[in-house]
Amino acid sequence: KVVPNELIEYKISKGSPLKNHKGTMRFSENGDGGSQLHYVIEFEGKLPLIGPAVKAGLGQAISRGLNKLKL
Repeated sequence: KVVPNELIEYKISKGSPLKNHKGTMRFSENGDGGSQLHYVIEFEGKLPLIGPAVKAGLGQAISRGLNKLKL
């Protein structure tokens, strides 16, 4: 589902070591003329310990990428 300038929801159903993978990105104004992103990702690992390992790596990668966008 997409709502321009507000919301993106997605599911990844194939080609991943994860199951029940869905994400929601909600955008809002931050009061400084910029945007704020609230990003929620939910998933389970198909095998034990996969989920926590992916969560740690994904969290770091997303944080690094978003920090590069800050002005």
